Amino acid sequence: MGGEWQLSGDDSVPSDKNDLRRLLRERRKSLSTSLREKKSGEIAQTLLSHPAYRQARTLAVTYPVGSEVDLLPLIQQRLSNNEPVCLPRTLDRGRMEFHRVGTSLEELKPSKLGIPEPADNPETLIPPEEIDLLIVPGVGFDPKGNRLGQGGGFFDRYLPRLPERTPRLAVAFEIQIVPSIPSGPHDLPVQEVLTERTIYRYEKFEGVSGSVEETHAFAMRLAGLLEAPSVVRLSGELGAGKTEWVRGFAKALGWDGRVRSPSFSLENVYSVEGMTLYHLDGYRLTHPSHLDLDWFEEILEDPNGIVLLEWPDRFGESVPFSAPELFMERLEDDRRRMTWVSFEKRHNLGRLGE
Repeated sequence: MGGEWQLSGDDSVPSDKNDLRRLLRERRKSLSTSLREKKSGEIAQTLLSHPAYRQARTLAVTYPVGSEVDLLPLIQQRLSNNEPVCLPRTLDRGRMEFHRVGTSLEELKPSKLGIPEPADNPETLIPPEEIDLLIVPGVGFDPKGNRLGQGGGFFDRYLPRLPERTPRLAVAFEIQIVPSIPSGPHDLPVQEVLTERTIYRYEKFEGVSGSVEETHAFAMRLAGLLEAPSVVRLSGELGAGKTEWVRGFAKALGWDGRVRSPSFSLENVYSVEGMTLYHLDGYRLTHPSHLDLDWFEEILEDPNGIVLLEWPDRFGESVPFSAPELFMERLEDDRRRMTWVSFEKRHNLGRLGE
């Protein structure tokens, strides 16, 4: 398979961390106060309904500053209910500790960085192993959970101290999500990123098919999970079995007619109960500029559509970089390796066991 394949996306996103930090801060500041409050409220509601939050007794979170997602109403609600809330206190050399807040945020004092934080009190100090849920801040994130921080390294030093069992979630506006965040071997990603649009959770699942029937079965199981609107990127060499996989997918949605490859026609459309299945093949596209972008974006924006894209890279940057991808590879004895990579929680194959 040649290793991990890269997300498609906006090539204008800088690869340098400092340049990327500046860009994402500008994006976040561009939100009006009213829109920021609205989106923050939507993110807070998603967090409130999250299983990790509902099960957590001791919550560790940061005080929102400037244009960050505002979770202050949620924090104040917890304090009013006498539910434990911990905020960080910064120390020297990029270190920090979490302290439990009392009954009011008014007891906080500005740090050297100007951020309200708890007083230095050994009785309120909460060790990492007692934290049930950590909400990790960041200037930006990618769909794999990689994080771009403020640059001080406080969370980079703190995260390795957490037990592996402790959930690490992040909250961010959708405009803070980029195709890729530069990361090294010691950078720890968050498990999920909650935005006003979705929940990002990276997952990779691999299976081997030994027959057409098994390929169809895999597609049919997945079709039972995907909801419109969705876009799926189908990748792999010629003859890898992508169109055969689509046949199983369409059958699961109730299509009982013939499913042909759209290699020459570019598009085949199937009307099934409650939705439209679009099967597009970009093999003969020599350049994305040859594509009717108005037509293509209308398909992508169909609220009742599921779009299956063969040779997705040839459709250009209009393809959402967070769209899940199915990579098919021919093996010996006519077997096929099928690798499913998803970047949103709603596309996780782990839901098959629910």
